[in-house]
Amino acid sequence: MIRTALLRNVCLWVLLLSALTPLSSQGVRYGTGTWDAESLGNHRAVLLVREKAETVVATIPWRRRDSEPEKKNIIVVEESTGKRVTNLLRLSINRSSGVMAFQAPNAGAYDVYYLPYVSKGRNYPVVTYQAPEDTADPSWKKTAQAAISRSENTVPLPQAALVEIQSIDQFNSFYPMEVIATPEEVANLAVYVCSPLSLATNGAALRVDGGVVRACF
Repeated sequence: MIRTALLRNVCLWVLLLSALTPLSSQGVRYGTGTWDAESLGNHRAVLLVREKAETVVATIPWRRRDSEPEKKNIIVVEESTGKRVTNLLRLSINRSSGVMAFQAPNAGAYDVYYLPYVSKGRNYPVVTYQAPEDTADPSWKKTAQAAISRSENTVPLPQAALVEIQSIDQFNSFYPMEVIATPEEVANLAVYVCSPLSLATNGAALRVDGGVVRACF
């Protein structure tokens, strides 16, 4: 009876932690696509914009294992035309997610390439990631920043929907074993360990790294 009650409590706690996890980190689709990896990199997020707008906000829960993503370039391409969207604002870039605003001249799919690289050399190539570029028109940037400030208090800006996070092939995919745990998920485990529900958990090395670390020791 005690074991059954303890197991039930643990299950309820796991469900509670799942509820506390931000929705943006749940239900993300992963797949592969086809594009020019040499100029755009091996990874992208596919977004859907439902109607054209001067400023659209996108939140991408990419959960990246690479360090310092804020120091790497982001390229947005309108899928139907293949044209680069130059009017882009990076609002918040970290390993858990990226928040950005961009101009959407048409409704439809937009591809966000977030790890474009440069390869130099033939026999022993050296690969480096592109540094961030500021390609936005100054007048658009000023208007977009004003619209973002207003949206925090009054009229919200249109939101792009995440369709899928893609890699150029399965070999380059970060899913499922290289998708990092978010700070909130690490905190959830800490809450459990510090709670009475962890009474029967002892002598264990608990990992919450999304499979990024191969071994604890």
